[in-house]
Amino acid sequence: QTPNPKPQTPTPYKVISILKVNKYKIIMSVSTQEFEKVSLYISCRGLKKSHPNNQVSVSLQSFDNRMDGTYLGKTEQVNTDSNVDFATNIDINFIFERKQSIKAICYENRDNIHGSTILGIANFDLSEVVGSLDNLKIYHLMNNANVSIGKIVLRSERPSGGPQYHMSFDLFISMIPKFNYFSYRNYYLEIYKNLQNDKKGKSFNNMEVLKETQLKWLLVENTKCQKGENYELRNFNIAALKLCNNDLNNIFKIEIWKFKKNSQHYLMGEIEVPIKSLTEGRYQGSFTMLKSIDPPVLTIQNFKYEESFTFLDYIRGGLCINLVVGIDFTASNKDPSDLSSLHRIINDGLNMYQSSILSVGEILEDYNHTGQIATYGFGAKFGNPSVTSHFFPLSLNNTNPFFNSFNELFETYKKRLFDLQFSGPTLFAPLLEKLIEFAERKFQLNPFNYTTLLLLTDGVVNDLQATIDQVVKASKLPISIIIVGIGNENFENMNVLDADVHPLISSLGEQSHADILQFVPYNQFMNNPFLLRSEVLAELPIQVTNFYRKMNIRPLNRHAPSLTNLSRQFTVQADLNNAKYNADKYPSLETVFK
Repeated sequence: QTPNPKPQTPTPYKVISILKVNKYKIIMSVSTQEFEKVSLYISCRGLKKSHPNNQVSVSLQSFDNRMDGTYLGKTEQVNTDSNVDFATNIDINFIFERKQSIKAICYENRDNIHGSTILGIANFDLSEVVGSLDNLKIYHLMNNANVSIGKIVLRSERPSGGPQYHMSFDLFISMIPKFNYFSYRNYYLEIYKNLQNDKKGKSFNNMEVLKETQLKWLLVENTKCQKGENYELRNFNIAALKLCNNDLNNIFKIEIWKFKKNSQHYLMGEIEVPIKSLTEGRYQGSFTMLKSIDPPVLTIQNFKYEESFTFLDYIRGGLCINLVVGIDFTASNKDPSDLSSLHRIINDGLNMYQSSILSVGEILEDYNHTGQIATYGFGAKFGNPSVTSHFFPLSLNNTNPFFNSFNELFETYKKRLFDLQFSGPTLFAPLLEKLIEFAERKFQLNPFNYTTLLLLTDGVVNDLQATIDQVVKASKLPISIIIVGIGNENFENMNVLDADVHPLISSLGEQSHADILQFVPYNQFMNNPFLLRSEVLAELPIQVTNFYRKMNIRPLNRHAPSLTNLSRQFTVQADLNNAKYNADKYPSLETVFK
């Protein structure tokens, strides 16, 4: 070793590959290389959907020898015509010396009841996109019959090094006109980044690529629909790199779109906004409309340009993610002795409730410094006299609803199944009300306490408006809500709670302050628990950073220990008998080592 080595900066990205696993020994390969990030922006052209109203999305998975089937990210679901531009970009570690083969899967989704089907697949190497002259490649999406159902356009951008920044501002659009007398007012916004593409593309031998490179604007954000003649966004946040490449002399574009239930949305008008004018305190401008009508006026104020902190920054600063589990014991689950019961105990295996808890929980437990899992039930009768309870601790101990391991939780769960009489109706509001009290108390003790509710249910919620009221109230707090739909019942109400299109509005007229709730139907992922985990947890880091950014709370200045001086390969001895839960009874979906 070199005497008096220079201090090493902790490396933010490490790759740990499990080479061999047996009962007592795990041999791991640790790479201490720091990787560059590549941002992929995704579009689809000429898609042949089975129905014009179906939504589409694209997910990326690696399929090389080292990381077969690793989930890399997913776009939002878009309900539009055959040409789609996704606002969600996917960041990938770029490893120059490795062949990074990636599978792009285009999904078609009708609703949460019928689930998703694969529309087409394109395979590519990341180096092909990054190394292309225009940082852009186009591939055919092929269906099961090996027939093209459209094309996928991949654009790569390299995030800049150094500190990252974000922008926030209040946006207000007044007096949006109707295009015709009988139309209703229901609008959303599309926000575009200026590509500053004043030069022609280099790929003259490919007219499709040339056409794509000559586009001036890149979609970076879709907002939710709002009804009425005015449109308002309070404390709108976006990464400065994503909107303008951290260049305050740049511009961006806002388009107003008329939302239609049949997916035939249409553009009404647009405006280009110089970012430098936002720094002067207040900006006003009029839209250019597609019809000769009075244009609405855009007002932007309270502009902020601040250093951005990542989810990892808060984790390194000591963020604690408290896990709360809610379990549905209503009669529609059927008695546990019934072979078709959703709560039926499976010998040497897990039922759907247990699998969902373990799939999500074993990731979150690494960030739960208390090691305790608060678990509650609802919709069942117990005790004497027997009365339906819509909120009770699974332990039946009101002073101690916590479990110290999944093994302990599952053992109590199995016993409790035969102590309870499944009843109903399905009410979420009582549980959410207690969750809010729990999160507020934790936050007051330490602002770096963040609470995540994993709510497992089998069907229709019977107190929808009361539930919406509680979710709107929770949206101001350090809370994320994950609902997993178990079984094949009607989950149509969950589309309302998920609020992907329209924001939630309470019975008092208050709009949700943040999108904190995500619904996932278990059946779509029952054969792939790793994909379920990725789908369920994908939005959590963004929800965490958005909350602390709005609260103007910076992460504590702590640093993770550096792995730089570790050898390239080492052996970890692990006695699995001392694990947090019995691996023979409840095997981990993957072994996680800190």
